[in-house]
Amino acid sequence: MLEKMSGHTRLHRRGATYYHRCVVPKDIIASYGKIEETFSLKTKDYTQALKLVREAAIKVDRKFDAHRNRLANLQGPQHENLSETQIAELTDQYYRSLLDEDDGIRLDGFVEIELGKDGVKSYLGPLVDFPRRSFEEHEEVNADHAASTRYDYARGIPDQFFLDEASDLLTWDGIDINLDPSSPSLSLLARSLQAATIKATSDIGKRNQGDVIPTPSEPLKRYPSSSSLLSGAIEKWADFKVKGGWSAKTENDFKHWMKEFIELVGDRPIDTYGKADIRTFKETLMELPANRQKIKKTRNLPIHEALKEARKLSIPPMSAANVKKGMSRVRSFWEWAEASFDGIPAFSAASFKVASTSNPQEQKKPFSTDQLVSIFSGPLFLECKSSSRNNEAGNFCMNATGKYWVPLIGLLTGARLNELCQLRPQDVIQIEDIWCLSIIDEGEDQKIKNNASRRTVPIHSQLIELGLLNLLADRQRQETELLFPEFKVDQYGYYSSSMSRFFSRHLKVIGVKTKKTSFHSLRHNFISECRDAGVPLDHRKAMTGHSEGGMGARYGSWKRSPSPLKDSIEKVLFKSVPFSGLPVFQAGH
Repeated sequence: MLEKMSGHTRLHRRGATYYHRCVVPKDIIASYGKIEETFSLKTKDYTQALKLVREAAIKVDRKFDAHRNRLANLQGPQHENLSETQIAELTDQYYRSLLDEDDGIRLDGFVEIELGKDGVKSYLGPLVDFPRRSFEEHEEVNADHAASTRYDYARGIPDQFFLDEASDLLTWDGIDINLDPSSPSLSLLARSLQAATIKATSDIGKRNQGDVIPTPSEPLKRYPSSSSLLSGAIEKWADFKVKGGWSAKTENDFKHWMKEFIELVGDRPIDTYGKADIRTFKETLMELPANRQKIKKTRNLPIHEALKEARKLSIPPMSAANVKKGMSRVRSFWEWAEASFDGIPAFSAASFKVASTSNPQEQKKPFSTDQLVSIFSGPLFLECKSSSRNNEAGNFCMNATGKYWVPLIGLLTGARLNELCQLRPQDVIQIEDIWCLSIIDEGEDQKIKNNASRRTVPIHSQLIELGLLNLLADRQRQETELLFPEFKVDQYGYYSSSMSRFFSRHLKVIGVKTKKTSFHSLRHNFISECRDAGVPLDHRKAMTGHSEGGMGARYGSWKRSPSPLKDSIEKVLFKSVPFSGLPVFQAGH
């Protein structure tokens, strides 16, 4: 009989030995072959078991994802082997994707590094949410990847990274090869991808020297032709994406923009649309008011009539950022459609491009030093009148609530709002005597943005000094489901809705709210402080849940010791923020 243990939802014990145990997800259980993934962790040490069960959970989740991908490909026949021609074509496709990724990095541009007198790196240029590499870092990542791949390839080492890449490649849109998982062709393909990587890293190295190395183009294979209406294709697209991990909120958002597209240009057979339809949609959005359903004069009007009314009344149009968002949603659909149906035109990226009136890097800004001081020296963080009158000075302390802790943790970890609001007591863990936050999606209704968001972040000593572990002890004693139980899940499955509204109102009340500041600005502040303190790029990405992508992905995973990240996070000081004046939470209060 397995006994459920604290510390992790999948940790169990039989006798003195610890086990990983989880139920196979409902969407794949019928075809998975068993109802549980239960196996021994081969340890009797609790601390070691916590580390091993987390690693095992990640591996098992990858197995579940791989099974879902295979199910998605069951439309076609299962292949026992790949032909030499197929392996060659797949390898060419993979090689092209590596060079295409490198093209994208160069088009985005590199940040510049300035070495100070003290030898600390400073990153020049505006802050971006998804930090770009410096040219030197790009060279280093490429060289490291080339060296490790050559080493393994020369020795015939079957690197798990390339076996996973081979499995993933077979599920790419337009490839559609349902290969028997036990096929020896998988190892052959993985080795061929190693060779493609050696070639690609060599060519990228030449690009780094200024040589012109073009990215080859190769058309993708397509699914069978279909002449279904656009509305029907949208439903198929949404179903496909939901199986791949879309939340209800994301599904509604993307389908909203496609509904707008249909309203404007009509619901026709999917292969009858062209660039003129894309252009019409984009030009209309650029004149359409934001939130037109909330404006009395345009509420419930068809798009064409709402546009006329907006022109007549000189109602300001939606922002360029919102137009970009709409166009990106529509582009996502048409890219999927192009790979999924015959006869769909290949719309260029330029068709969806929207000129911005401001630097994209300035769409959201970090808080200024003065704004941070205003936020963290107000009654909410010191003493206020009451829980409801938290902007007025008094003698009531809010440090037993998420309204107090979530902004502080956000500032000192860079975590996203929902990642913090959904934390459970068991997500605060200790690894090698280092207290950490486990940002995962294993609990009921827990969500993460993407696979890179699943991470372990060391807890800053400032948070421990303010009593976060005392709060944890209280929650464990009270047996609460959440670390901040006042947050409830909304209709879309997110815990952050009420906190998002509260914090936005709070910023307005204390006079620091602008169009370019929000809770997410704290994430920008953390990234900026990391950069100023010389925290390495891969550490920043590991702590904030950003993926290196492609070749860099294999170096961005911090499943081993959190000690290097602990050293980095302690460099984040925010000297202007009056942490020492904040009340310390005492257990039982």
